[in-house]
Amino acid sequence: MVETDKDLRQYMMNFITDVCEKCGPRRPASDAERKAQDMIKAECDTFADEVKVDEFRCAYNAYPGGLVRVAIVLITISFGISLLDLYWYTFMFAFIGLALWTLVAELMIMLEFTDPFYKQDVSRNVFGVIKPRGEVKLRIIFGGHSDSAYEIPFARKYGATITTLMLLGIAYGIVALVFQVIKLVLDLASVAMTLWILPGIFRVTIVDAIFLLTLPVGYPYVLWVVKNVASRSKIVLGANDNLSGVAASLALGKYFKEHRPQHVEIWAGAFGCEEAGQRGSRRFVAKYGPQGVLDNAYTVVLESISGIGFGILSAEKMYLTWPQMKPVFHSKELVDKFFNAVETYRKAKGAVPYYKVHEATFAGTDATRFSQKGYKAIALASGGENMFINNWHDEADIPKNINKLMLWHAVNMAATFVDEMDKEMEKK
Repeated sequence: MVETDKDLRQYMMNFITDVCEKCGPRRPASDAERKAQDMIKAECDTFADEVKVDEFRCAYNAYPGGLVRVAIVLITISFGISLLDLYWYTFMFAFIGLALWTLVAELMIMLEFTDPFYKQDVSRNVFGVIKPRGEVKLRIIFGGHSDSAYEIPFARKYGATITTLMLLGIAYGIVALVFQVIKLVLDLASVAMTLWILPGIFRVTIVDAIFLLTLPVGYPYVLWVVKNVASRSKIVLGANDNLSGVAASLALGKYFKEHRPQHVEIWAGAFGCEEAGQRGSRRFVAKYGPQGVLDNAYTVVLESISGIGFGILSAEKMYLTWPQMKPVFHSKELVDKFFNAVETYRKAKGAVPYYKVHEATFAGTDATRFSQKGYKAIALASGGENMFINNWHDEADIPKNINKLMLWHAVNMAATFVDEMDKEMEKK
């Protein structure tokens, strides 16, 4: 079991407070985020044998607000087209299909095919590398993210049920498509159902009339969801989400500078543009995956760790692999090994926050981008009993609401994991 110096608690709090005061809210790929990344690099310089700063361009407004707006515009157009005469059907199906594909491909798979339509700016991934005393037999990467999010107004009220609210909105788009399929089938079967027609232009059928009855409730509901999810009215400070994870990663860097493993190389730092759809971690995987850096590596993403209890995320089911279209599951091998390390820490320490292996069904972490490509990754997150993150995308995500004891426990759990992996490597 590893118990780090308690001075690291204040170090992490000071770092979070300094970034919030000096940088403020940090929209992805903004001057504020880049200033925070400069501060992260300065910290890495104090403990790392090598500091890696990798710049990339990011379409900072494409996700999630941009894609949701695109989808709602396409669905709205399709509603209008559905009332046009028969030969317009192809366009209606095309618009609804494109809207649903945009939501799935960009929100759940994150293919980034709409990025060329949005403004882009520069962000960075910043990591300090600590070499082991002996031969490198394993690499462990710890990271948070340097940007902060736009406020989602209904997050505080509805919590984890946001998933259901969003899925209901998507379901309404699917219902619209089903109604039009029924209409087309009945037309092809020459079933008389026209209520009113302006030949060659408009035609209202019984099917249309039934669907139109749902519009006064369904369409305003979809707009309400879009207004909340795609809000750009305010950027939050992001003390917990996710300066807490960055601070813990840097604290691990400081600890392992003084307590170098024998065979484990440590990377500690931050990904950029996580709130823009994990763009930074995708660029990280795209660069270091082909180089072989990730082949014999574990990635542990520290995500919003100032909560009540810890969740070792074994899956992030809101996201899908491509082209398999299956929910993202993380490495069972890594989940088990990290859980065993936490068990070791608990048995030696005694009183620790509760923890569990958890399958996340809403939102996601940078670990997703690693697991989508088959690399071994997990996330350590913190929240309430359902693991919904404290003050998620909320104006209350400020330094004074950080629980520095939780950050310290997370650092100790991660350090214990490294210690156990180093002992395992010594036997090889």
